[in-house]
Amino acid sequence: MKRNEIHLHWRRAVESIQSSQMLFTAGHYYNCVSRAYYANLHAARAVFWCSTLFPKVTTLSSVYSVNI
Repeated sequence: MKRNEIHLHWRRAVESIQSSQMLFTAGHYYNCVSRAYYANLHAARAVFWCSTLFPKVTTLSSVYSVNI
C-alpha cells in the first residue's frame, strides 16, 4: 500500500510538471503555475510517504508559505 501511494504521487508529480512545461511553452503562465504547484504538492506527498509522515494539504501550504 505504502509503495503504491509513493508511486502514485510521484507519477502525478511528473505528469503535472510535464503539463506545466507545455503550458509555459504555449504562453499559458497562470495555468503553468497551477500545474507546478500540484507537481510540488504531489512530490512532497511522495517524500512524506517515504518517511511515514503524511501531513494535510493545509500543513504543506503553511510550510510553503513560510519558506517562500
